[in-house]
Amino acid sequence: MRIFLFLNILLFCLSFSHLQAQEKANTDVMQATYKLELLRDSLNPNSKRTLMTELLIYPNESWFRTLSRGVFDTLQYYQLPTRNRYSPRDEHELNYIINKNYNTGDIRYYSPLRAIFQDYCYYDEHVNQQDWKITTDTIVRNGITLQKATLNYSKRKWIAYFNKEIPINDGPYKFSGLPGLIFEISDEKGTWKFSLLRLIHSNHNSFNSNFLEKAKYMNKKEFHSLQRQLFENNVQDSEARGEITFRSADERQQAIERRKEKSKTYNNPIELIR
Repeated sequence: MRIFLFLNILLFCLSFSHLQAQEKANTDVMQATYKLELLRDSLNPNSKRTLMTELLIYPNESWFRTLSRGVFDTLQYYQLPTRNRYSPRDEHELNYIINKNYNTGDIRYYSPLRAIFQDYCYYDEHVNQQDWKITTDTIVRNGITLQKATLNYSKRKWIAYFNKEIPINDGPYKFSGLPGLIFEISDEKGTWKFSLLRLIHSNHNSFNSNFLEKAKYMNKKEFHSLQRQLFENNVQDSEARGEITFRSADERQQAIERRKEKSKTYNNPIELIR
């Protein structure tokens, strides 16, 4: 693992100038793969999940999503069947796509708020909202020296480790603005943690965001409030759209109660907004 990551870093350093030279074409991309470890239910240590995510780094912007979300987007783009392969609903709180504009510092968060995937909404933030405190502390991971920084963001304290030798002021999720690529970041309780596994030069096409063009703007608090409401009331929402039916009132009520109990276990979102 140590040699693998080190070689990938060397590959990055050699290819970064080429990436900048290809800015006009905007087809070269660096792909940073991060492992995400999270605790879905803060009261249940057995609710830990591990997911793979990717940060696609273009000359002027980046896109962040789960790898499974990326598979779904690709299948949709080529109009291939998605049934039984992946459903963004399976990940609920991770069913988002985050765009960072390097020129303006804008961060745009997209997510569908209903079970039909075309109902995208978004809200905006800015990199200046992340007030990093850079320390002199360093650690060594896989032979690479990383510097420590801390951040208070969305009612959590975050601890990050970045590398100045990689001139990308970016990282997983919305995290950005440090003078180098983020290799690790976690909240101080360790219930959310991103770790860089791989950094490679890839030949992805330009990110096709046409399916986001009709997304509706909402403010951040309203967005997450509605997202939570739709998740808790998923049974009634699906019934209203004709996606599910019940044989009796008792069966319907039981489904509603099961959903309420399930929603209680989703009590550790990455941002403590409520």
